[in-house]
Amino acid sequence: MRFADANEKFLGIGMNAPQLLDEGTLVLADQERILCMYPYRDSDQTKITLTTRNVGLIAYGAPRVSPLTLQETLKKTFAYIRRVSGGRTSSITVSAARNGPIR
Repeated sequence: MRFADANEKFLGIGMNAPQLLDEGTLVLADQERILCMYPYRDSDQTKITLTTRNVGLIAYGAPRVSPLTLQETLKKTFAYIRRVSGGRTSSITVSAARNGPIR
């Protein structure tokens, strides 16, 4: 997670053209691109399609939501994936953020 730079571009699912983000918009990004605008808008490049074979799930916590609750929610989500798609699931890792600035 990081803050967007001024005028950084983001193309969300269903958008016709990329939008320029305001400096300081909270985003989730890898080394190449923004994956989502936190917490509600996923990138067009990360959407699931009929050809998708691997998926990474990220569950964001909130105040008073325990790491155990997040872990149980992901387990339930994995069970749905296995039931609906016949897919396999892998590991769950829960990381707790510390108070302070995001770097």
